[in-house]
Amino acid sequence: MKFFKKATLRLSVSTLVLLSVISGITGVAGAVRVGATLGSAAGSRTVTAPSWHKCNKQFLCTFLPVPLSYKTPSLGSIKIAVVESPALSGPGAPDIFINPGGPGLSGVQFLESEYKGFPLSVRKSFNLISWDPRGVGQSDPVTCLTNAQQMRSYLALNPDPSTKKEINADIAGVKNFVSLCRKHTSKVLLENISTANDARDLNLLRMDLGQSKLNYLGFSYGTYLGETYAQMFPHTVRAMTLDGVVNPDITTLQADAAQSMGFENELNGFFKYCDHNSTCSQGLPGGAASQFGQIMKQFKNGSTVVGQLKAQYGGNVIVNYAIALLGTIAALYSPKTWPLLGVGLAAILSTGDGQVLAGLAYGYAGLQLNGKFTNQDAANTAISCVDRPSLGSLSQLEKDARRLDTTYPDFGGSVVWSNLPCLFWPVKSQGSPKVIHAPGAPTILLVGSTGDPATPYQWAKSVKAQLGNAVLLTRVGSGHLGYFASVCVQGYVDNYFANLRLPKANTVCH
Repeated sequence: MKFFKKATLRLSVSTLVLLSVISGITGVAGAVRVGATLGSAAGSRTVTAPSWHKCNKQFLCTFLPVPLSYKTPSLGSIKIAVVESPALSGPGAPDIFINPGGPGLSGVQFLESEYKGFPLSVRKSFNLISWDPRGVGQSDPVTCLTNAQQMRSYLALNPDPSTKKEINADIAGVKNFVSLCRKHTSKVLLENISTANDARDLNLLRMDLGQSKLNYLGFSYGTYLGETYAQMFPHTVRAMTLDGVVNPDITTLQADAAQSMGFENELNGFFKYCDHNSTCSQGLPGGAASQFGQIMKQFKNGSTVVGQLKAQYGGNVIVNYAIALLGTIAALYSPKTWPLLGVGLAAILSTGDGQVLAGLAYGYAGLQLNGKFTNQDAANTAISCVDRPSLGSLSQLEKDARRLDTTYPDFGGSVVWSNLPCLFWPVKSQGSPKVIHAPGAPTILLVGSTGDPATPYQWAKSVKAQLGNAVLLTRVGSGHLGYFASVCVQGYVDNYFANLRLPKANTVCH
């Protein structure tokens, strides 16, 4: 059962893996890098210059210690993996801290693979910094499933069970997943993996890297981390941009409904594109919506196809309803991957070949070029189950799934059922809907895209109202996030970091 509730920035990684898996488809603040004692809203911290080493050719890497438990420092520390792309202008440049989303995505992997997506002007003037949050990647990772076959089996669980037999099978699979998480991950880490603690870690990283004020760029879930940081440490912020804004003042069911609607709208956008694109429409001659419905109905009724992947990715894998739906979701994050969705659906329709949807699904779930999966699903679950508001009972979950299935038949039930692990999670939820405020912080730049399926545009408008000290930059267009989809958005964001110049109210990028 794949959790796509917490939106992520994964498309480039997914596409990279897909192309390998499938055969035949082709005026700034100054910075200090010395030992110092820096003040913060949490007091002071004696810091020393990090011990950087070269990694992945042009990057610098290090590990920095943070308390495992901020409430009980005597429990010791964990080490946070940090990566830097040094400013091309040379030493002395300030930092921009970047979080790619998730929760659960590796910031180290993200920056090492995506740094060229940042404009040259930014790479010249700033050190780009990212990190693996606690429990993620190299930072004391949450571990549940220990091999690729276990992960493939878990991903194949029915995403929208309806019969008692299907529900019981999902419960058994999820309980096994949770028991393995408890077996392979320390309870104290699971108890201290909240976004609030990640914000505390970020504040310490800022001080350890000699930054008196924070420059921060957060994508998707990374916007929630930014909101949390700004509320906890408002006076340490210099400039903050949040792209793909998460609204913290809603219930889990309200978030489920908003994302279900977003993905339904994006799917309808794909249908329109496909029917008016000669290549796509030739593969789905009966109409994209009609043939998509036909394919998914067969999968829901138990049909499967084979996806032929390279040996290190599983060889011949079974594509069932779960994998087909997950591959669809992955493709809907950006119009750039809509053509792949068309190719994948046409292949299933014509020859029963599921390799494209399998590649999309596995790439989205964290499949790497070495054939292993990252721990992003395990970390996503651990962080989400602590952060999100309480779900209620299993019977309530069933009712909510049926309700959203009626309104959003392609995704509603699946979004609700993705919460199932949290019903059995060993750590109680610490979250609740809450208005976000950051008095004392400078004006925050929010970026919202009108056709964003994962973080709906309305969320950005709501957070702007909650914060008060925020400006909303609107991108008119489909797909998740604006920064990498729009030169216009990049220009405003980059000028803000460089010169603290914000776009005028109601600025729109088309």
